[in-house]
Amino acid sequence: MNFDFLVETVIQSVAVTQTEHGQDVLITILDHEANTWILTAISVDDFILNWMCQINIIECVNFFDAESPDIEYIQDTLLYLIRSRDPKEDEDIKEWETKFVAQRVQKMKESGYVLLEIEPVAGAYIVLLAEKILLEKV
Repeated sequence: MNFDFLVETVIQSVAVTQTEHGQDVLITILDHEANTWILTAISVDDFILNWMCQINIIECVNFFDAESPDIEYIQDTLLYLIRSRDPKEDEDIKEWETKFVAQRVQKMKESGYVLLEIEPVAGAYIVLLAEKILLEKV
């Protein structure tokens, strides 16, 4: 999926909803032409939202699936997902964290799960692992 047009757009809201297939995350985005978009993550396995504030501007949206070549970046992002922070430079990765990351990478390969990262210029930083991502204009 190409999310390039979302650069420097605004996250207006983030909601977690319970559905028949699990939890979904809905992210409402306002684009440069004042159009509203809903990014829906379906069957979310893991999710973190840090630094949400009044102004949440997107710097970039990174989308990874089983075919994505940057496995090291994926692993680092998954590690952030469970720690809610970047590891300190001299900090050891614990055995359970290594297993968590390996299980999630395997889930991406076997079940088609995708990893989405929204990096901010200001405000919300979002990482989630989900079965599917949809983006629609409303």
